[in-house]
Amino acid sequence: MGDYAFAPWKVAVSGLHRQPVFVLLGSHEGKPLLLDDTCYFLSFDNRAEARVVASILNSAPCQEFLSALVFEDTKRPITVEILQRLNLRAIAGAAGLAEEWESIAEKFSRVLSENEAVQGFMLMDAPKKRKS
Repeated sequence: MGDYAFAPWKVAVSGLHRQPVFVLLGSHEGKPLLLDDTCYFLSFDNRAEARVVASILNSAPCQEFLSALVFEDTKRPITVEILQRLNLRAIAGAAGLAEEWESIAEKFSRVLSENEAVQGFMLMDAPKKRKS
C-alpha cells in the first residue's frame, strides 16, 4: 500500500455494482478510511478537489459513457480498464464543469503522475502508458 491509501479524501466506486456511483469519502475520527480490493479510488489531500472530481464522475455524460461500456451480467462490471478510458477534461466539458476541472487539473495530473497505480484507477487526459 502506498501513501495514496492514507490520504484524507477519496473518491471511490465499487467494482461490483451495476450502476457506478462515485462517493466522496473523508477521514473518520481523524483516521483515513481504507477500502478493500472490490473498490477503486482516487486520493486527495483537499476536499474541494475531491468534490470536483466526484461531480464530474457522477455527471450524466460520464454515467452515459460508462453505461455503454459496462457489461451488467459480469461479476465485476466496473473494471480498471473501463475506468482508465475516462477523460476527465472531455467529460467535464460535456457536463458544464470545465471551469471547475481546469481549476484543479494541473495539480490533479501531477498527483497521478507521481502515483502511477492509484489502486488501479487512473483518470488521464493523455493516452495510457504501454507496458514493455
